Amino acid sequence: LGAVVVTRSHELNPQDVANTLWAVAALPLRDEVLLQATCKRASTLMRSLKAQEFASSLWAMASLSVVDDKVLEPFTVRTSYIIHECRPLSLANAAWALARLKACSPTAMRALASAASAKAEHFDAQALANCMWGFAT
Repeated sequence: LGAVVVTRSHELNPQDVANTLWAVAALPLRDEVLLQATCKRASTLMRSLKAQEFASSLWAMASLSVVDDKVLEPFTVRTSYIIHECRPLSLANAAWALARLKACSPTAMRALASAASAKAEHFDAQALANCMWGFAT
């Protein structure tokens, strides 16, 4: 399946990208070619990703320890624009992911902090802990 997804990665829509990245992160074997093709597609679709798709993709890349600046930079830039649309768990996952990847610019961190402060009362204990960990890292 991975080889077919790679050859047809240009057909992936934003939800397909988020789902594929999540699946790659959950698989016991790492498929670098599939990961790179899907990350590249995520970068080209950046402005089309909804908040949940954005956070899920970012979480998957952090879980896989993606370190490619060409892939991460569009996510870091987009954070400031989309993070206020995230639900509490997505916001916490994005904060955790950016911290784990060490890919958070000061502008993105300010946007994360503002969004987290506005939604903190809606966070469950794990989301609070993940956000705190993200800000401390």
